Amino acid sequence: MKPTRFAVLLLVALTACIEETPTESLGRSLLPCAFRSGSAPMAVGEVQTFRGTEAELLCLLSGSGKAEYTLVPFYASSADSTSLSFQVTGGNLEGVQGPPNPALLPALDGGDAMGRPVRDHEFHLRLQALARRRLGFSAAGAGAARPSLELSAADEVQGTPRVGDILPIRVPDFSGRVHPCDAYSTRPSRVVAVTQRAIVVADQANPAGGFTDAEYRAIGETFDTLVYPINVEYFGTPADVDANEGRSILFFSKAVNDLTPPGSGGYIAGFFWPGDLFPANRSQRTRADLDLCPQSNFSEIFYLMVPDPVRALRESAFSKQNVVRNSVGTVGHEFEHLINASRRLYVNQANEFEESWLDEGLAHIAEELLFYRASGLAPRQNIDFTRLNSSQRVLDALNNFQVDNLVRFELYLEEPDSNSLIGEDDFPTRGAAWAFLRYAADRETGPDRDMFFNLVNSRSSGVTNLSAVLRTNSLDWMQDWTMAVYTDDAVPGVDARFTQPSWNFRSVMPRIAPFLNRPQAFNLKVGILTSGAERNVTIQAGGAAYLRFGIAEGSRIALLTRRRGDTPPESLRLSIVRTR
Repeated sequence: MKPTRFAVLLLVALTACIEETPTESLGRSLLPCAFRSGSAPMAVGEVQTFRGTEAELLCLLSGSGKAEYTLVPFYASSADSTSLSFQVTGGNLEGVQGPPNPALLPALDGGDAMGRPVRDHEFHLRLQALARRRLGFSAAGAGAARPSLELSAADEVQGTPRVGDILPIRVPDFSGRVHPCDAYSTRPSRVVAVTQRAIVVADQANPAGGFTDAEYRAIGETFDTLVYPINVEYFGTPADVDANEGRSILFFSKAVNDLTPPGSGGYIAGFFWPGDLFPANRSQRTRADLDLCPQSNFSEIFYLMVPDPVRALRESAFSKQNVVRNSVGTVGHEFEHLINASRRLYVNQANEFEESWLDEGLAHIAEELLFYRASGLAPRQNIDFTRLNSSQRVLDALNNFQVDNLVRFELYLEEPDSNSLIGEDDFPTRGAAWAFLRYAADRETGPDRDMFFNLVNSRSSGVTNLSAVLRTNSLDWMQDWTMAVYTDDAVPGVDARFTQPSWNFRSVMPRIAPFLNRPQAFNLKVGILTSGAERNVTIQAGGAAYLRFGIAEGSRIALLTRRRGDTPPESLRLSIVRTR
């Protein structure tokens, strides 16, 4: 879709005295603001919001003492491929120096250029694209009866295997030459443990010196006691397509290691492949409109990396310690995907998958929930760095389950204008989607579980799904969240809807930034409006920009917002907060 671009002119002009004739020319379009009797000056911490024509001409007063403000434009569109372009020009503006207090001041744009870390998200992007391109609900089945999941072909169901059994696990081929539903390899694999909720299987081709059977079983038991109960409580019970009493297969295979090229700097810890929930043949089909996937194991299965002592000598990602640390968190994340997909297919009778940004956001919520359970902490405690550093238990939980969420949010903060919480699947989008869902759950009056469960157990998707669950236009909450990103734990006196009760990001994020070789600061990208300098801004749908300016004591400014030759579009929203 061709990006939508609007041109908006934002002029800020200063008068010598609130009710006197201005000492400089403001231009005809701004003169009404110079002479009208404006509203009372905003209080520190007060936030005002405007949209469309409401934002065309705004007048702000400083009152007694110098005033400082932050303007947050937000592009309220659910079409994630569009962008909004505008220019900002300031006249006779004062500089800014706080609050937020300088120690917590967001880093200004134009800082040191540092290289991005190597990411593994390209594989997951490709996996999702492959799933959506081939797997879904065929037109041939439209209108056909959709029975609930009741498998009748017993010869197609493996049931619950025993320790020592050899299973022919099909591993999809993601090389790209042929769709993975048609290209796969069969890996003879041994059942090494059967627990209440897991069947742990090891590829017989795995390197020597990896996990022992006891270590495999310990991972399965952690799945039973930590991952399974949390995910099921908050998202629902997955469909049991292979009729093995609700167990999931944890398949540890060198095939996952092989997806990471040697020396790449990143690695793939594991994945869930939606094709395994689709029938491999017609006898397995319980919904007439479901596509077939001949590769399918027709099981709830996770593919996980294994320790490789030889490769670990060169790449620490393949050490036993790292694989153990990543396995549980990876399964916790992927289990939400499995639950979401399987319940849409076989329980909720949906006609579409969840949109990637919301599904990924919920999967990262699953990781956060694991962090709370493992650390002994809870939401709405305004967790700061001191709390994270309070015990080894909390630090271990942070490293195992939550640090990736914070790293992804750091990437969003650095470029909130070119990123979006509803954008295409990318690390910054995941970080923003997680942080917004946590904000929304904190703002909701009911239990967290109700909101997350209702999002998963829906037949709609994306912004439509979210708005239905929140019982309001979710874009309104997204706009409020973009302001909360700036004001929380930094600007006194703000309304509760502009706070983030669970996390003190101003305290935590400076300690996360070094993970990405960034300055130890709250690295939110913030621009400064200066007199006479036009500032070009482009924001993605669902994205925001942050622009600061000051007003001299006893003065007034005008904010003129225009779409080239026309009024601003309704999708352009402005939020303004007084910080001093």
